[in-house]
Amino acid sequence: MSLLSVCRVVAEENMSNEMFAVSNSQEFMRLLWTETATLDDFRKYEKKIRDVLVTHPEDKGVADLTLATLLYSSKSKVIVDSPRAFELFKQAYAELPEGTLSYALALNNIGNCYYQKRDGLTQDFDSAYVYFSKAAEIDKRFKVSVARMKEIGIGTDKDLRYALECYVEALKAGGDAYYEAYALRYALENEADGELVKSNHEKTVKGVFESGVNNDYTKAKKYFEEAAEKGYFPAIVYLGNYYFIDNDPIKKEKGIELYKKAADEGYIPAMHAYALQYCYWKNWQSGGQRTLFEIKKAYYEYVLSYIENAAQHGYALAQQELGECYHYGIGVKRNTENAYLWYGAAARQGCEMRDFLGSTTKQQYEKMAKKVHAKKKAELDKTIDELIANCSISASTLDKGIKVTTVEVKVGEKAEENQHKLTDTITEDSWGY
Repeated sequence: MSLLSVCRVVAEENMSNEMFAVSNSQEFMRLLWTETATLDDFRKYEKKIRDVLVTHPEDKGVADLTLATLLYSSKSKVIVDSPRAFELFKQAYAELPEGTLSYALALNNIGNCYYQKRDGLTQDFDSAYVYFSKAAEIDKRFKVSVARMKEIGIGTDKDLRYALECYVEALKAGGDAYYEAYALRYALENEADGELVKSNHEKTVKGVFESGVNNDYTKAKKYFEEAAEKGYFPAIVYLGNYYFIDNDPIKKEKGIELYKKAADEGYIPAMHAYALQYCYWKNWQSGGQRTLFEIKKAYYEYVLSYIENAAQHGYALAQQELGECYHYGIGVKRNTENAYLWYGAAARQGCEMRDFLGSTTKQQYEKMAKKVHAKKKAELDKTIDELIANCSISASTLDKGIKVTTVEVKVGEKAEENQHKLTDTITEDSWGY
C-alpha cells in the first residue's frame, strides 16, 4: 500500500485543517519524490509542521508520522535518516488513537524498520512479523506485509496458501500486491509440475526479498535470471522490472522485450505491465515531456489488446485501465456502459487506483452508474458478477481446477501491424464526461 495514499486517508481522518494543508502540500510530495531535495528544504518543512503544533498539539502523532515518512522513504539520500524515522514512528504509535488507520500505519512502519536492511537499524524479522500482524488486524490492506513474510518463511512459519489468502484479502481491501499475488497463484496452481516450479518460485521470492528488503540488487538479479532462464513467467516479469528502471536504453529495451515475452505466452500480469511500460518507453525515447494521459492517447491503441486480454481474465489493474480507456476515449471510442462495466469489475475487487484527475476506481464506478440506464445497469452488474466469480485468484479455488494466470493471447491485427510504426501525434481532446 502506498505510503502517500495512506497518509492522505490519515490526514482526512485525524488532522486539523492546518496540518492537513501542510502534510498534503506539493512541498511534501517534492520532498518525498525528488532526488535533489536538500536537508535545508526538509528543515524548513519540519518548521512548518512544528509551527502548526503550537496551536494544534493534538496533531502531534500525525506530525511525527508525516516527518518519519519523509525521513524513511524520501528519494533524496540527504534527507533519509532511518534511525530518527524509527524513533518518530514509535512516538507516533504511542501518541495516535488506538485502532485508527494512522495507528495501524505507525505499526506497519515500525515493522518495516525491523524488516528492511537499513543503516543504523537492526533487522529483526520476529519483531517485524508481530508489528505487521497488529497492523493487519486493524486494516486488512496491511496483510500484504504478513503475506510476504509467510511466503518466504521469515519471522514466521512458511505457508504459501495462507500467504495467498492474505494477499487476496489485502487486494479486496484496496491494497497493492497484484504481481505478488498472481505470481504465488501461478506457483500454487502449477506445483503439480514438480520441483522445477517450486524451485523457480523460491528463487523469484528470494530475488524480491533481496531487492526490496536487503537492497542487494546484484543478488536479486542473479535469482531472477536463474528462474527466468527456465521460462518461469513471474521471474521474467521481475527481471523485466530490473532492466526497465535502468536509464541505459539497451537495458530498458531488454526490459520491454521480457515483458512482451511473458505477455505473449499468456501470463496475465505481464500483459498489463507490457502495455503500460511500452508507453513509458516510447515516451522516454522521445524525451519524456508528456503527461500520462498524453502518453496513453498516443500509444494505447497499439497495445490495447493486451489490456483487454488481462481485463477479461480478471486482472483488476487491467480492468481499471480498460475502464479509463472507455471513459476517456483512449485507444477506443468512448462508451459509458463499458466504462461502468470495467470500473465496476476493478472496484469490486478492491482496486483503488487514481486516474488522471485524481478520482479513485470506486468514485469513477459510482459516477458511471448515474449515467447508465437502470435496465442496462442490471445486465452489466450480472456480467460483473460473472467476471469476478470466474476469475478468483484465491487459494480456495485451487482445488476446483480454475486456472487464470495463463491464457491464450489474441493480439489485434492493428496492434501487430503498427507495433513498430508508431506516430507521436496526439489529438487534443476533452477530459471526459
